Amino acid sequence: MDFIRDRINRFLVIGIFISLIFLWSSGFFIFSQNVNSMKGTIVNNDAEMAGYLLEQGMSPADVAKVITSEKSEVQIEKGKKLLKSIGYKSDMRNTYLPSIKEFNENNKHNLVFFLVIVSITLLILIIAYLNMQRKAIIKASNVIHQYIEGDFSVRLDSEKEGTFSQFLGSINEMATMLYTHLQKEKQMKELLKGIISDISHQLKTPISALKMYNEIIIDEYDNPDTIKRFTIKSNHSIERMELLVLNLLKMAKLDTGIMDFEKRKENVLYIIQDAIEPLQIRAKNEHKKIYYSGDSNISLICDRDWMIEAIGNIIKNALDHTISENTISINWRENPIFIEIKIVDNGGGIHPEDIHNIFKRFYRSKYSTNRDGAGLGLSLAKSIIEANGGNITVSSKLNEGTEFTLTFIKLTKK
Repeated sequence: MDFIRDRINRFLVIGIFISLIFLWSSGFFIFSQNVNSMKGTIVNNDAEMAGYLLEQGMSPADVAKVITSEKSEVQIEKGKKLLKSIGYKSDMRNTYLPSIKEFNENNKHNLVFFLVIVSITLLILIIAYLNMQRKAIIKASNVIHQYIEGDFSVRLDSEKEGTFSQFLGSINEMATMLYTHLQKEKQMKELLKGIISDISHQLKTPISALKMYNEIIIDEYDNPDTIKRFTIKSNHSIERMELLVLNLLKMAKLDTGIMDFEKRKENVLYIIQDAIEPLQIRAKNEHKKIYYSGDSNISLICDRDWMIEAIGNIIKNALDHTISENTISINWRENPIFIEIKIVDNGGGIHPEDIHNIFKRFYRSKYSTNRDGAGLGLSLAKSIIEANGGNITVSSKLNEGTEFTLTFIKLTKK
């Protein structure tokens, strides 16, 4: 019965039902009128016959008996035989039967009236039904044109039951998906615009430095010490540019969602060791110590390479903000709910004005003495950790040190 769930179809069904009641009532009324007309014709015919018989001298009692008495089959057959002999039979023309001719004339109007009512009623119903459908379709078409023009503020009324409402609901779903797609596309464009702007802005300084170093080398081509000194500076700027571009590309992959993480069950100890290894020489040269401790059996569901990148960036940040003889310690633990990794240093700490901004891209504290970084390491680390289902927080006390806490909710299935 899905057909009558539609409001328009329900209108048609109810209209037909009411029309049928009206037409049946009209039919019975016309039928009763026809019966009364036939009754009048029969009475007039009997009256003519009675008058003729009275004129022929038959007594009123006998005439009444002839008119009102019940006739036998024999009498009826004799009467038919007599009438047939004078050509008075059922297949004769109506023009020869004045009473029938009068009956036809009277009831022909009733029949025509009835057929006109039926035709007009059905025509009104069909026109009203088609007009309601037309209005609904035009309304839907106008809304769809708004969607095409980029206006998704309007939705079609799909709360009612029925196939047509389901169709409108499907259009609404399509509009929602299209709007979401357009918004994502808009965000992607803004994101790419921002990435290009960031790359352009961040590369200006090392490129300017390289240009200046190159000019000095050209001017001092006969001075080996100057050439060597500025060649080292140029190499340092190139390394900085390379690191910057690599980090920007990594950030772009994470931001655009095109990076597919290969998450597996990985041993936390091995991740920490691999993150520390390339930084041990720097720590040794700067007279700093890196310690780590934790259960060697704890495992984490993550992308190993990206997690090494994230933890390495946090340790590198700690090295950047500590001085000789400072220490950096990494420890990890687990409980039934989560796995926690802490990276703690006893360096200068983070200024209270900076604590809420350190994960922002390209953020550089005015209190920081380190000017070599581009301000991408912690932002990249945060994006990687969150993409692997974790969360990162930081607490710090000025001149006492900083603590980064990485928390990963444990999956029910290991």
